Amino acid sequence: KLENQKNSIRKFFNDTISLLAYEMTEHSGRTGEHYVTSTVKEYFQMFFDALKGGLVVGFMVIFKYLINALHFPIFQDTLLKALNYSLGFVGIQLLHGTVATKQPSMTAATIAQSIESHNESEEIIELGEFVIRVFRSQFIAVAGNLLLALPVAFGISWGWFEFTGAPIANPEEAMHKIEGLNPFKSLCVLHAAIAGVMLFLAGILSGIADNSNIYNKYPQRIKMHRGLIRIIGQKRAIQLGDYIENNLRTLTGNFTLGFLLAFVAFIGFILGLPLDIQHVSFATGNVGLAFATFLSQGQIPGYALLMAGLGIVFIGVVNIVVSFSLALIVAIRARGIKLTRTGSLIAYLVKQFFVRPLAFFVPMKEKKVIKAD
Repeated sequence: KLENQKNSIRKFFNDTISLLAYEMTEHSGRTGEHYVTSTVKEYFQMFFDALKGGLVVGFMVIFKYLINALHFPIFQDTLLKALNYSLGFVGIQLLHGTVATKQPSMTAATIAQSIESHNESEEIIELGEFVIRVFRSQFIAVAGNLLLALPVAFGISWGWFEFTGAPIANPEEAMHKIEGLNPFKSLCVLHAAIAGVMLFLAGILSGIADNSNIYNKYPQRIKMHRGLIRIIGQKRAIQLGDYIENNLRTLTGNFTLGFLLAFVAFIGFILGLPLDIQHVSFATGNVGLAFATFLSQGQIPGYALLMAGLGIVFIGVVNIVVSFSLALIVAIRARGIKLTRTGSLIAYLVKQFFVRPLAFFVPMKEKKVIKAD
């Protein structure tokens, strides 16, 4: 069989793609380790980092609405929204914050590494406990984002109303935003799935950038670039090289994610299809923006807001599940892992959810792993 395949172009292509996928997910996996909390201190640090992300997202929601109000042609409008997303995500990175839905594409690679490091004879407990820690980390990050995205967007809109006498969004626009989050009357779940795909692609592009960074040795070349050293000095050149070495992948992922999210609607406009994205943090911010309008008018549509809240839950779940599933599939295939223990792992997780459900949401005493002699 090997003799027959030695000149196979198909095998060469598949092996090359698998190697590239392995390298990309390997680098993402190293990043993903920072997104998995184990201790109480790490858990609350993740929460505070997510609050920073939610703070910036609240402002991004307002800026996006103001861009809509400018009524630019479709391409310029999309470009401004892409820059709003991209610069906002980069700003969150510079503040050492986090956006919850970006985590799954990173932590999926980390789980694949954990699967690879366990052999068939080992118990499933250790891997199951790791998955629980990942879930718990995702939960607190989402909570942190949403807890600030909504009040920040509401506060800015209400402050605008107090200052000008009119809310940022008029009642018709506010109701349109809320109805767009109703999972039974809109395409918000489909749009959430599209956003999940974009989150996954941003993770892949981040891995590609890291591959290029390592292969082309950008940090070392920056540190030794004579022209750059003459302009900024040796010390700053070294600092810039170190920064590029440690942050190029996340800068690339954040910046490209903004363009991926913004241009979905643009492509839908060109093709005449109802394509768009729904991101859980931005959807929550939109509720805050709309609620300020309803409150200023003295009319609060309780049922519509309830359906929007349900829609946000669906959007968050779909964002995470889609991006996580795609990243995990790529990470597992890149390593050639055969999931012979998937059923046992799922059974363990289901049992633990009913036995100690709080462990999936808050840090508790870790389960002791007992291995056979």
